Amino acid sequence: RHLIGTIVPETESSGRDLEAMIQDICKYPQEYPQNQSEAILRSGERVWISWTNKPILDGRGRLAEILVVGNDITEQKRGEDELRAARQQLSDIIDFLPDATFVIDRSRRVVAWNRAMEEMTLVSKEEILGKGDYAYSVPYYGKHRPMLIDLIGLEDGTSESLYDRLERKSGVLTAETYVPSLYGGKGGFVRLAASPLLDREGNLAGAIESIRDITTDKRAEEERRLAHAELDQLFNTAATAMWVVGQDFSVLRVNETFSALFGLAAEKIVGQKCHRVLSCSRCHTPRCPLIRILNGELQAEEDLERDGPNGNKICLIETSVPYRGPEGGLVGIVVNFIDVTRRKRAEEALRASEVKYRELSDSLPEAVFETDGEGRFTFLNRTGLDKLGY
Repeated sequence: RHLIGTIVPETESSGRDLEAMIQDICKYPQEYPQNQSEAILRSGERVWISWTNKPILDGRGRLAEILVVGNDITEQKRGEDELRAARQQLSDIIDFLPDATFVIDRSRRVVAWNRAMEEMTLVSKEEILGKGDYAYSVPYYGKHRPMLIDLIGLEDGTSESLYDRLERKSGVLTAETYVPSLYGGKGGFVRLAASPLLDREGNLAGAIESIRDITTDKRAEEERRLAHAELDQLFNTAATAMWVVGQDFSVLRVNETFSALFGLAAEKIVGQKCHRVLSCSRCHTPRCPLIRILNGELQAEEDLERDGPNGNKICLIETSVPYRGPEGGLVGIVVNFIDVTRRKRAEEALRASEVKYRELSDSLPEAVFETDGEGRFTFLNRTGLDKLGY
C-alpha cells in the first residue's frame, strides 16, 4: 500500500500538502534528516509524528530506500499548541489593556508592547520587540537607562531617587514621575506599576510594567491645591471674624481675625465644642444658629454682646449660613462675626448727647426751635411749647 493515505494523509489539518512533501523527501532525502507532520492511525485518528530519515544507498551510491523512524509527539504538540494559545491570549489581553504596558523576559528583552504603549511613545511594537539593553527606556528618557521594572528585587538608591512616591508592597513596585518626552515631546505625569513574572518553579521569568497617564489628575490636583490655598488666604485675611462649626458642634476652623477679636489661638479651640469656646444664652436652645440651619433655615442672624479678651464687652452681628461639602451635603455652618462695638458706642453717645441737648434747651427761658426745609418743626423746647400753649 502507498504511504500516502495509509500512514500519511494527503493534507494536514492546517492545509499543508503532505503528498508534495513526501515527494520532495524522496527526491532530496539529504535535506530532510528530520521533519514533523501529522499521521493517521488505522482508526482514522490523527497524531503528530517526529520523523528521522536516513537515506540507504546501493553499491553504486544511488538511493535505494529511506529508513524512517517515527516518534509520537502528539502530547508535546498539544502542549505547545496550548502554550501558544495561552501566550496569544495573554498577548491579546495585554494589547487591549487601557494602560500602556510592556513585558520583558529575564534577559530584559521586550516580549510584549501594547497599543497604549505605541500611542504614548510613538514607537511601534515591530520596532521594539526582541530588543534589550534597556531599549524600552529610550522613548521615555532619550537614553538607555534602568526603569522601574529594573528595580524589581533590587535596592538601587540612585535609581529610586528618580521617582516620587516610590512604594514596595508584596513584590510590586509603584511610583510617580514626570516624563518630558511623552507624546512626541508634550510631556506628562505618569503613575508606574511593575511586577515580577515567575515560572512554575517560582523563578523569575521576566517582568511587566504598566504606565498610566495621570497628567489630567495632576493638573486637577494642582488646581484644587491652588484653589484651597486661595480660599485659605481669603478666609484667614478676611476683615471679619469667622469660624466653621460642624454638625456635632465641634469647631472645625477659625480665621486669624477671629483669633485676634476673641484672643483665642486656633490650635487651642479647633476640635472643641463651640458652646465651650463661646457660650451665650442661645446655646442648647432652638435659637442656636446651628440648630436653626439644621432645621432648614438658610440664614440665622442676631445681635449679641459677648465678652472680649480683656474682660471688655464686644457688640456683634452674628450671621450664620450653611457650610456644605464638595458633594453638596451639609457639613455645618459658617459664622460671620461683625464687630459693631464702636458703632454701638457711638450710637449710645449720640443718644446721650441728644438727651443732654434737650435738657439744656428745656432749661433756657427763651423759646428754642428747629424746622426742616419746608418749615415744619423738628424740635421745640419746653419754653416754646408753654408760650404757644401746648
